[in-house]
Amino acid sequence: MRGSSRNRCRPTVAALGIAVALSLLVSPAMALMAEYMVEPDGSAYRAKIAIEGGDTYHFREPGMLGEQVPFKVEDVLLDGNNASYTWVSDSQITFPEGDYLLEYTAPLKDRHFLVVFDEPYDVRLSLPDVFDVKNPALGMISGGGKIVAEDGGTVIAWDSTPVAECRFYDKDQEMMLYTFGMFWVLTLLVLLIPYLISRKGGEG
Repeated sequence: MRGSSRNRCRPTVAALGIAVALSLLVSPAMALMAEYMVEPDGSAYRAKIAIEGGDTYHFREPGMLGEQVPFKVEDVLLDGNNASYTWVSDSQITFPEGDYLLEYTAPLKDRHFLVVFDEPYDVRLSLPDVFDVKNPALGMISGGGKIVAEDGGTVIAWDSTPVAECRFYDKDQEMMLYTFGMFWVLTLLVLLIPYLISRKGGEG
């Protein structure tokens, strides 16, 4: 005899419950790690990037129109099994497929840091104590980024992101901004005071 629809639902519900329980037991995939340390003068950074199951790496950055623009790097190190690599061009290396830690030094322009990945990465950016990011008129951190440490410098973290961007500045830039702002405030007062005095005199 055919069972009732209520009885037929029970195995389905049980199967769904088991699937949910198993999904909770399985750890989510961990994002790869990328660390960047800005040099004291802000002109370059040292990168350490995890590569998983790769055999090629392109040194590229987004251009003005979003295109991928090659850039030159220095002091390249590849740590891992069979860690030799071959330059295919000025901005591309190949190596035996595997897991590696890639290190290199790259230039920074205008104290503007921007990296784009093909898959999510946990990104850490370390700034020397001579730089800051908190003033919104001079600095910025892209979505998801947060300051996680400030002892002897600033560390900014992005979790599982395909893009990390930061603009930083030094104390001289901040002082110039304040000086510029004060100049315009004083200029405004000089222009407004005679007007206010003449208006008050006219009302009298």
